[in-house]
Amino acid sequence: LLCSCSSLALITVRAQVYLERTHRCKRNMAGAEPEAKQAAMEWLEENDVMTVVEMAINEACRQNPKDVNGFMAEYFREASLAAAVAKIEARSGFNVITGLPQLECTLHAKTCGIVRPVATVSAPQSLHVVKEQTNEDGNTVKLCLPVGKYTPLELIDPKNDDYTVDSAVNACNTVLARAVHYLPLHDQEAIDTALWAADDTIAKEKVGGQGICAISLACIKGRAEIRREPIYRLLQPLSNKTTDNRAIPYPLAQVFAVKGGKLKIQAVYVRSSRLNSVDESTRLLTRIMRGVQKRLGSSKTGTMHPDATGVFAGSFDRLEQVADTLEEAGRNAGLVLGKDFFFGLDLGASQLYDVKKDRYDLGGLKSGSEVVAELVSLSKSRGLMYICDPLRANAEEMANWKELSSKVNRRCAVAFGGSLESRPLHLDTIYSTANVVEVDDNNTGDPNTAEESEEHTAQTPEPSQPWANAMTITLAQTGTVSDFMHRCGEALDRDLEPVAMESCAGLPSSPEAADLAVAAGCSQIVCGLPYGSSASVYRRLVEIERELKAADNLLTVGTVASDFSMQPTKRKESLQESM
Repeated sequence: LLCSCSSLALITVRAQVYLERTHRCKRNMAGAEPEAKQAAMEWLEENDVMTVVEMAINEACRQNPKDVNGFMAEYFREASLAAAVAKIEARSGFNVITGLPQLECTLHAKTCGIVRPVATVSAPQSLHVVKEQTNEDGNTVKLCLPVGKYTPLELIDPKNDDYTVDSAVNACNTVLARAVHYLPLHDQEAIDTALWAADDTIAKEKVGGQGICAISLACIKGRAEIRREPIYRLLQPLSNKTTDNRAIPYPLAQVFAVKGGKLKIQAVYVRSSRLNSVDESTRLLTRIMRGVQKRLGSSKTGTMHPDATGVFAGSFDRLEQVADTLEEAGRNAGLVLGKDFFFGLDLGASQLYDVKKDRYDLGGLKSGSEVVAELVSLSKSRGLMYICDPLRANAEEMANWKELSSKVNRRCAVAFGGSLESRPLHLDTIYSTANVVEVDDNNTGDPNTAEESEEHTAQTPEPSQPWANAMTITLAQTGTVSDFMHRCGEALDRDLEPVAMESCAGLPSSPEAADLAVAAGCSQIVCGLPYGSSASVYRRLVEIERELKAADNLLTVGTVASDFSMQPTKRKESLQESM
């Protein structure tokens, strides 16, 4: 009561000072010209200046800040008009890893009547296939083809044996810039809807998918910069979360790119136990890589050399050799495969499949059921906890998909890499028994058949037993930030585990990928090793984990590589991972 009386007295004194200064201002205006005086009074009343100033003074008196001027400045900034998109400035840059042309975008926002640049992003890395084709002049050019009919097309301009992104830059600076001009930054869905509507083609072949992705990401990044809040917190209204509690996606780091030998899979990943924090996981992954380097020094499979991202490439003949290499590498680092760390595989089944022989080439020709049997064995005995694209996604393999998912029983995440394209959603056709739509393995991306497929998808009934228990997702697949959030939410509603790709926020690797994965509730994030271009993602994950832990909002989720799935609970030091 004494404190309340003291604060009330302080407010009264400051209010008296304010009123005295107001009367003094009015007396000064009394001596002014009648027209100027009338104009000033009308301006004060029209903009309700006195009320806003009075509220600011009262709030300052209530909180009694040490920096009064700074508090008042922040108060008036928040009371100003909402920040809006003022200008989009796109240009052609270069990917620092591959050296290929890449779209870059800078967002200029109008805040407090001032237009200033607030965010710069690179276009998210596309999962599209670049193929060579001979044109009419006999020159070989590179064409970028979409993964599927609904995936936004990456707009490129073939030029001899290379290409540019000049058309995408021009589309960003004209069509897309006009679409989002002066839209408020706080309404991400309105911005994304406007971007999507700027091109009436399904594959976005007029403006290019990379421009839509870049502007959408720049808007949420710019809003975070203006409000001085993390992106994952600003995206909470777009998620299916009703509380501030969050779980941290665990890094799934690529260590091998399999090249040469009889085995032709895409990549090999490792991940630490969920008992470890992200900081501990980062150190553990470094130890594993040292063990890998020591193991490969005397490897019978030949010497491996890391590429620009630190990923090794080597030759293997069987999947068992991959597990043996990781097991010995872990032993060299004092770690046990299947207990301290686990591994994942990206098989790329469509490229392994031999149409004439109706078999998958996994170091030897195998049927779909034989592939399932080998993967289940690795999951149960060798610590395999992530499988991407193990089989073709068509009706013929539906039974094998279901058998694989049921036998690993949440011990392992089984995902289809092309499951989440942009609008309309394909979960009903890919993950259910009804109206199965075969994925275009040839990557033709024929937009002429898209309308028929869209009508077919609209009639798809509710899904029954799912094919898989997880999905991979990138911003390039979904098109925009809000679509990324909604697709992850819909997958969680269907009891599917979202696995984010580090490239979802562009290359070189940017920390926004970590914020998107946390906001969307992804359980894992596929990324590079914790150095080089991927280091920023790991640093951001550590920062978010510390923020959530300090606010007592850190959760742990159901453990992959265990025989059961747990409900999200507060993380405890004594939690033990079941094996």
